[in-house]
Amino acid sequence: MLMILELIQTIENDDEREVVERIFHQYYKYMMARAQSILNNHHDAEDAVMETFCRISENVKQFVHLDKTETAALVSIYTRNVAINLYNRKKKQREIFDMSGEIES
Repeated sequence: MLMILELIQTIENDDEREVVERIFHQYYKYMMARAQSILNNHHDAEDAVMETFCRISENVKQFVHLDKTETAALVSIYTRNVAINLYNRKKKQREIFDMSGEIES
């Protein structure tokens, strides 16, 4: 969580920083729950939420003029997609590790 707050502070535009701060305060708990429901792992969920905030800060202009409902929907989509991508990366790493273990046996 501390890294997310540090990331937010690096946003130079005051309006954009305020948007990301608002998203953090309103949706952080939801984002963690959403990511954890996909990843089934608290640490992976934290990584997914951090990556989601990186993407939000990179694309903050998409969020500036959204109302609360639209913001919630877009935050949900970002979080879901990042969590699924992380899940798939972890799954592929496990498969490669399993395959390398079988070859050595």
